[in-house]
Amino acid sequence: MSLMVVGGMLVILDGLRDVHRDQQQLIDARMTARLALAQMQRDIQLAGIGLLGMLSPLPVIEPRADGGIDIRYNSDNLTARLSGNGGGSHFDVADVSGFEVGMVVAVYDGTGAFDLTTLTAVEADKLHLHHDGGLSKTYTPDDGAAVKRVQTTSYQLQSVAGGVFRLQRQQDDATAQPVAINVRSMTITYYDDSNPLQAFTPVTLADQLRVRIIEVTLVVETEDERLNTTEERTVSLTVRIAPRSVRLTS
Repeated sequence: MSLMVVGGMLVILDGLRDVHRDQQQLIDARMTARLALAQMQRDIQLAGIGLLGMLSPLPVIEPRADGGIDIRYNSDNLTARLSGNGGGSHFDVADVSGFEVGMVVAVYDGTGAFDLTTLTAVEADKLHLHHDGGLSKTYTPDDGAAVKRVQTTSYQLQSVAGGVFRLQRQQDDATAQPVAINVRSMTITYYDDSNPLQAFTPVTLADQLRVRIIEVTLVVETEDERLNTTEERTVSLTVRIAPRSVRLTS
């Protein structure tokens, strides 16, 4: 009788342990999704910061071909006004303080023209540029032309195995860092400025300038794909984000 009672208690305790483990794994999956979305929200809210002086239609929110998102901003507002016309591969500027080789910059002016390019050299009064195929126009001080740093934070999914992904965050050309593991899917929905809001796919530059709200849904599965049931155990969280400056950049 004692053995039967003890055996029954062990079965109950084992079941309770499994239930606790399952609940803990669901809590961990929810926390993973919540922290990742909080990081994405902070970054997306930065879109357009420091780029408001540009009259040109620079897309500050751009969908990636892999289903991710590129977020552009200028946290330190690093800008240099042209002091001379320069040459075909460089611009004369009054102050190069803060600019470094490898930085991505936007060359723009008061006419609405802009080009994204990369700095290949920085001298005392010159910024050298790399631009495949040439710039779209000749920029001059008379047009109010300037060079402005453009920072980019990107999010994309990296396939791991068995339909599971790792959510990666990359700043400029730095090594991508994981922000969430065991991700089943990420869905990014873009809404325009109509009333009521309308979901749409921003393909062209004009479309990207219409983006006002970004909705991100992240589905994260538990560490053990299947727990005490025959169904997959996942957590799905959604957040809607309004970039602080996006209305002012169009």
